[in-house]
Amino acid sequence: MKKTVKTSRVAGQLEKMYRLLNARFFNGELPEVVISLKKTVGAYGHFTCNKVWQAGDERRYEINISSATLSRPIEETCATLLHEMCHCLAAEKRYQRYQRFRELLPQSEV
Repeated sequence: MKKTVKTSRVAGQLEKMYRLLNARFFNGELPEVVISLKKTVGAYGHFTCNKVWQAGDERRYEINISSATLSRPIEETCATLLHEMCHCLAAEKRYQRYQRFRELLPQSEV
């Protein structure tokens, strides 16, 4: 029998991972985001370039992790989240899209 996992638990773990990665690679400078789990055809995830979610008086970006890819190893899901976080940094700092991914992070073991 296939084991089921609550979506809320997965989202909670991804939010925890976001906070840890934010502290480790971005010095905690990224804003809080909404992490969603929706099927994304042709992608492991995506980032919304506008703050599309309302949380009280605050607006937030969305990072989606494709629900169709959650069976991948956790390291790969973590890499997808980190990649989407770089888009968040670019949006916050207004980096141009042509800058390379590695320029957005210090040299690391990623």
